[in-house]
This record gives sequence, C-alpha cells and structure tokens, in this order.
Amino acid sequence: MLAAGRPSVRCRSEAPMVARAELRDRQVILEQVAALRECVARSAGEFENGALAALHWLLNGGPGPVTGETGRPPAMARTIVRELAAAEAVIYGTTTQRTDFARGVEHALMWAQFVTCSTPAGNPGGPDGENVRAGR
Repeated sequence: MLAAGRPSVRCRSEAPMVARAELRDRQVILEQVAALRECVARSAGEFENGALAALHWLLNGGPGPVTGETGRPPAMARTIVRELAAAEAVIYGTTTQRTDFARGVEHALMWAQFVTCSTPAGNPGGPDGENVRAGR
C-alpha cells in the first residue's frame, strides 16, 4: 500500500551477511606457532606468549586471548576485530602487566590477516629477529 505517495518497501528476511576474515594459509600459521613455541621454551617474554595465544585461538577457537569470550569462530572478521580492539585497549590504556601480551596478540592477528609482513616470531635470518616486541 502506498503511504503519502511512497511505494511500500519490503525487507527480505535473510540471515545477516557475516564476513569471513582473510587469513594466511593454515600451514604458514602453524609454522609460526612452532617458531613461537621454541621462543617460549627459551623463556621468551609476554609478547611471544600473546602472539602464540592469538595464533592458537585463530587455529582452534575457544576463549579469545584478551577478552576470554567464546562465541563466533575466530575466522569471522567481527570476532577478530573484537579481540584487536580489546588488545588495543590494553596497549593504549593504563599500563598493566598485560601490555606486552596484548602487543603480541595484536601483532599476531594483524600478521595473520596480511596487515604486516613482520612475523610474530621474528625473522630468523634478520638482525635481532626483526619483530616488533617492546624493547627491541
């Protein structure tokens, strides 16, 4: 029916569009997980622990590394953005003991989504590992 000269509009009742995140190949992420496990075994810092937690979460799901929330699979862009926002809130908020952990989470999630080329575990062939860990 027309109301005040306007045609009636009907919305389709389809499921909302959910964007999947574009991630690096699973094998490439697994190689970083292995490299980070070696770093952690050599008593690495919280940056590496955060990066490892983030990549493990991307591959296996479960509670988010910063938020602790479970919900949609981590392959969904919205879920990754939520974890990135939580990590940034820790990084740029009041200084806490979890700042380096959050930096590792942020960097690993950005690397996994092709936002940066710098790997979370660093470049073994480069000077001093070439990662973005605080203090380097």
